[in-house]
Amino acid sequence: MARLDARRAYTQGYVLGMFQSHRICRLLEQDESDGITYAIQYFCESYDKYRLYQEKYAPTLQREHTHRFRNHFVAFRTLLKIVE
Repeated sequence: MARLDARRAYTQGYVLGMFQSHRICRLLEQDESDGITYAIQYFCESYDKYRLYQEKYAPTLQREHTHRFRNHFVAFRTLLKIVE
């Protein structure tokens, strides 16, 4: 379910010209008694596009996701810069 939701968010962002690509990773060597943990990465070509996405589109997508999967997920967001 989360994988499909991540693809939907990516697809919406991609169609809007915000993301170049994405990656869905499963965390290994983790206690899975509460479920499987995934990390989802979205790649933007510029910081300006990232800011535009955050300001214009992310709040709605995050609200929809929270409503749909309430009490079934934990999310935190970080901004990374590729250095190599």
